[in-house]
Amino acid sequence: MKKFIFVAPEFHSIPPIHAAAVEWWIYNVAKISQANNLVICKGERAEKTVEKVSEYGTIHRIHTSRIYKRFFRKWSRLDPYPYAKRVIDIVMHYQSQDGEKPILIIQNSISLYNSVKQFYPEKLMVLHLHNKHKVVDLRPETKLITPSHFLADFFHAEAKIENIKVVPNGIDKELYQQRTSWKRERFGLKNDETVILYAGRLDKGKGVTELMDAVNLLHKKDQNIKLLLIGDHATVKKGEREVYRKKVLDKAAKMADSCILAGSIPPADMHQVYPLADLTLVPSLGEEAFCMVALESMACGVPVLVSPRGGIKEFVIPENSGFLLQEPLSPESIAKDISDTLLRDNLNVVAEHAKETAISQYDWSNVSVSLSKALAEWF
Repeated sequence: MKKFIFVAPEFHSIPPIHAAAVEWWIYNVAKISQANNLVICKGERAEKTVEKVSEYGTIHRIHTSRIYKRFFRKWSRLDPYPYAKRVIDIVMHYQSQDGEKPILIIQNSISLYNSVKQFYPEKLMVLHLHNKHKVVDLRPETKLITPSHFLADFFHAEAKIENIKVVPNGIDKELYQQRTSWKRERFGLKNDETVILYAGRLDKGKGVTELMDAVNLLHKKDQNIKLLLIGDHATVKKGEREVYRKKVLDKAAKMADSCILAGSIPPADMHQVYPLADLTLVPSLGEEAFCMVALESMACGVPVLVSPRGGIKEFVIPENSGFLLQEPLSPESIAKDISDTLLRDNLNVVAEHAKETAISQYDWSNVSVSLSKALAEWF
């Protein structure tokens, strides 16, 4: 197979130190792949420009100074050396060493894909979209990868794309089989408390405030119910996202006895967090393209109760690998579903089966094989 290059958007470095599902996927697949590959991504000041992560995988980070970004991107808006051109120059450097043009897999950015293809043959390019995007600039002939059939169907319907492969997200089975976790005391939790876990962005579409209200209802009846919220609550946002962030903070302050704001936790440490919970909730009001949180919780043997919307239903099967929230989603319905789920006789059996499913089917090695098969069919 030709060498392939993962091209990440200029958002986070790799491996990510904050929750960043796209960059986490790239890092793990590149590291475990048995095919020669390169990752091109943004670089932070303290990081090496080039780093070998496995026998076959290398990361090349693009460092752009603050002065450059401030002057050319913020003030003048005339960037003489844009990210896409920097990417291509790195690709050309490695091509000169290997002697043939590699496959470029552009990650989760239609605009980056369109910028890169101005300098590179599109027949050797693949676009990997991890969630929904506006399709106005997406062409039907694009070779597309998605993490779920749900998302594949969306782009087929909206952008008329026929050439779509499904490659799921994954987990590191060795990491999740360690059976280690942090202590509950780290978050001020007691061993006899019932802990509901939420991990993810504190955004309106994620149903965070609805979950908080649901736990508040339950806490009035049972003082041992606690909500552990994992997610960045400190970074100031813009517009409606900032309004929502403040709403979450206000609710958390009023729920001080039943809600713990734990902040952002690196993806590499999340396997230490899930075992602290009795139940993981994914109350998304929107449609999840996949949902790493549900899969990772399953891999830890912690039962999941999730929104019935989107691609998450492809691996969270009711009474088999998890449980579904009932529509319409509201604080009252979520509270009832949490209470009913915790009382189920088959809760532990379902959780154990979910763990077996996650470990056996969604290890990063399986994901890497799926990607290789998809690329082999195209190239």
